[in-house]
Amino acid sequence: MAEKWITKGLVRIVRKGSYINLWNEAWKEDANLKHKFLRLFRLATDLNYKINDVMKWINRTWRWDFSWRWELLQREDIVVNEPLSWLKDAQLSKDTEDLMEMDA
Repeated sequence: MAEKWITKGLVRIVRKGSYINLWNEAWKEDANLKHKFLRLFRLATDLNYKINDVMKWINRTWRWDFSWRWELLQREDIVVNEPLSWLKDAQLSKDTEDLMEMDA
């Protein structure tokens, strides 16, 4: 099932992630990543990333490719692992654009 978020009677279905702000829009499990992972948000270099700016399709698998303000220390790597684990099951599509549908 694709990730969804709702706005004013519409449901956005996240596929490729070309139009959805990774940090500021609640696109996975109705969660805003900025608030859910604030420490990670503060380490990110670009706070206006779209989802597909940081996801890469490699060897038939989605890989998250974030850029950080500095090389992460070992203790900061731990901060990154939790959100990456949470993001790994996001249902995305490399070929299909995001959709908007009327909420049923």
